[in-house]
Amino acid sequence: MSAKQRGDRKLKGSIGDTTYKRGKNGNYTAYEKVESPAKKIATDPRFIRTRENGSEFGRAGNAGKLIRDAIRSKMKLSGDSSSIPRLLSELLRVIKADPVSDRGMRTVTHGPVESLEGFDFNVTAPLSIILPVPFTPTIDRAAGNMKVDIPGFIPDKMMKVPTGATHFRIISVALELDFETGQFIADSKSSDNLPWNNEVMADIHLILTVTLGSTKILFLLLGLEFNQLVNGKFYSITSADFSSLKLVKVSAA
Repeated sequence: MSAKQRGDRKLKGSIGDTTYKRGKNGNYTAYEKVESPAKKIATDPRFIRTRENGSEFGRAGNAGKLIRDAIRSKMKLSGDSSSIPRLLSELLRVIKADPVSDRGMRTVTHGPVESLEGFDFNVTAPLSIILPVPFTPTIDRAAGNMKVDIPGFIPDKMMKVPTGATHFRIISVALELDFETGQFIADSKSSDNLPWNNEVMADIHLILTVTLGSTKILFLLLGLEFNQLVNGKFYSITSADFSSLKLVKVSAA
């Protein structure tokens, strides 16, 4: 909002919430100070719901980043282009279902975090399609370990693999997550490189370690890695249509 002054008194500078400036035409114009939208949202009581929503959205974003950081160095598998917003949406849903904290202060830790179980990081390659075999995931918090048991199967009959792949590895990751401090502990185990053929595989048992008697949230993930054997060396093959990674078990703090 501004007003022009045409009288003999010419003011320059600020008085209260009004600032006077001289224009190119020589006239002085008075400008009323307007509070910035960001400051208004941060302090105005009318925007308290907006601040609460923003706080919880930010908390969900930090939780998603913690999960991604925890698995990034342990697995080559990556999610699809929608994995980040999908995970954010699921985490925000968990936060909003927190039954004990005040609005704006709700957290993943106090929400129904077990509902994240079954999340596929790549919806174009869900684990149930890429590895359509029965498996048993278990978390033993008291013993400080997690386990995935997979009975033997015939790869050629049960699996499809990327073009050029001759072998595959089944990989599991255990995460111990503290969403309040942003700290994590991760462990990973994998099978040997297994040939994609029509012979029955041996049973697979992957055992992972976390803190004995941990009081943190525990995640168990399962995925696959495909490789090509050439002249005695294995070369990794990545494909958005086959890179599968799934959260198969969750234990709340």
